[in-house]
Amino acid sequence: GLSMGGYGAMLLGLKYHQMFAAVASLSGVFASSEPAFEESLAKPEGKAIHDVIAADFGPLNNPTRPENDPFLLITQIPVDQLPQIYFSVGTSDTLLGMNRQFARLLSNWRITYRYMEVPGKHEWPVWDRQIQRVLAVQAPVIGALPQKQ
Repeated sequence: GLSMGGYGAMLLGLKYHQMFAAVASLSGVFASSEPAFEESLAKPEGKAIHDVIAADFGPLNNPTRPENDPFLLITQIPVDQLPQIYFSVGTSDTLLGMNRQFARLLSNWRITYRYMEVPGKHEWPVWDRQIQRVLAVQAPVIGALPQKQ
C-alpha cells in the first residue's frame, strides 16, 4: 500500500499476520497512539497529518487508536509469526520522521525488516520505482518466482 494505504497494508499485515507472508508500505502513515507522537504532529509541519489522523481515529483516548497502532501491534506478535516487512519513504517526504521512528522500533525489538529511504517526495515517481523493488523482494516469499525464459 502507499501513503494511507501503506498504513492500511501494515495494519492488516500485523493484525492478521497469520494470513500474510509479506507486507509492504510505501510512504506509509505510521500513526501511533502515544501522546508524544501526537504532540510531534501538532507542530506546523505535521498539522495536515495530525488533522487526518484525528478525523480518522478520534481523540487520543479513543480505544480505536491503540487497537490500530502499528507501533503497538508489532510488539505483540511473536517474531517468528511476523510476515516479511518492507517499507520505504522519500527523503523529502513529510512522513520520513514517522517511518524512521517505526524502523527504530523494529531495530530495538530485533525484528527483521527491509527499510529504504529513497530520493523524492510523497509522489508517484517514488512509488513507481519502489513497487518494482517490493515485487522483487516479496515474489520469492509469496511463491511467485519469476518464470525462466
